[in-house]
Order: sequence, then structure tokens, then C-alpha cells
Amino acid sequence: MDVKKEFEEKYMRQEMLKREFDAYVKERDELDKTLQEIVMTESSIDEIISSGNGSNILTNIGSGTFVKTSLKDDKELLVSIGSGVVIKCTPSESKKILSERIEKLRKADFEYMNKINSIAAEMNKIQKELDELSMSVQM
Repeated sequence: MDVKKEFEEKYMRQEMLKREFDAYVKERDELDKTLQEIVMTESSIDEIISSGNGSNILTNIGSGTFVKTSLKDDKELLVSIGSGVVIKCTPSESKKILSERIEKLRKADFEYMNKINSIAAEMNKIQKELDELSMSVQM
């Protein structure tokens, strides 16, 4: 195979890997945001448990906006389990569901990191090959 064609093929492979790398990094960032949200939710449940009925608490209504509310029932929470389905749970049951979600997200994060590292290693290898090809053409 001539050097120019080999260079072009490796360059195209490198560009494809870059796009794949960027997609995994973006997905991992989204996963991290979800993980942070769940951890904050666990903290809020702890606040509900320690506050008790009748307590005034701040409730996040989204986008960093809070409203003062009075806690009327600290024994039952409504938890979304996906596909628009919401179930009634005690705070401890809710925390268990959230802990399971965290575990799944951490496993997914580990898999994403492995894939990202694998792609980065392949990109480095190809970059070295591109550098060598570039040097051989210049000589």
C-alpha cells in the first residue's frame, strides 16, 4: 500500500475514534450529573428523616430554585421507577432504590472509563504511526 493511502486511512480511523471518544466523554458527563443528582436526593431524604412532620424545609422545584414548604408526611415518599411509574415508599426504601441506582451508575461509569481509556490508547498508537508515516514522506 502506498504511504499516502496508508496515511489517509489511519487519519480517517483517528478521526472516527475522536468522535467516538468525544461521545463517550459526553455520555460519561451526563452519567456524572445524574449520579450527583441522586446523591443530592439521598441527602434530601436524610433531611426529611431528621426533620420530622410539621418541619419547614426548602424544596427544590428545579433549576436551583427552592420554595419553603411544611413537611406533612415524613413516612411516605413517591419515587419514580421509570416509564412514568411512581411508587409509594418509606424514606429508607427510597434510599435503597437510590443506592441501587448509584451502584448501576458507578458500574456504567467504570465501563465508560475503560472504553475511553481503550480508545485513547488506540488513538495514541495511531498518532505515533501517523507521525512515523509523516516523517518517512518528508525524508
